[in-house]
Amino acid sequence: MGKKSMVVIGMALLAGFVVSQVYAHGPGSGWGGMMGPGMMGHGTGRGHMMGPDYYGGQRGYGHGRYYEESREQGEKWDKFYDETRDLRRDLRHKYQERDELLSQKEPDESKVLAKQKEISQLQGQLEKKELQFRLKNRDIGR
Repeated sequence: MGKKSMVVIGMALLAGFVVSQVYAHGPGSGWGGMMGPGMMGHGTGRGHMMGPDYYGGQRGYGHGRYYEESREQGEKWDKFYDETRDLRRDLRHKYQERDELLSQKEPDESKVLAKQKEISQLQGQLEKKELQFRLKNRDIGR
């Protein structure tokens, strides 16, 4: 076999491997599969590992004996998301502002670092609120 043939075969095998990994994980896996990218990363959302209807719909926790408990847990998380909506929105805006600063031809390092400090403070606030929520609602996820 020639060198070109080996390269083509290698590329085909690599592409096949990549495609197999994508299909192995399926839709909904990846960033935000549990709590959505709005929780600790960019954007907002309520992705959930059990699907969008996590109160007990077809893809949710089911209609068994734990349905009521699951619904109550979902409502607690909804309340948490509502209480932290402004904080998550502010965090998203700070990310956008920092990204705008970074996209400038010659970014001002002091401005970028100051914006990152603001982001870090907001992340700390959000993480603290989530930890307090989890400690208060230890029954969720058990």
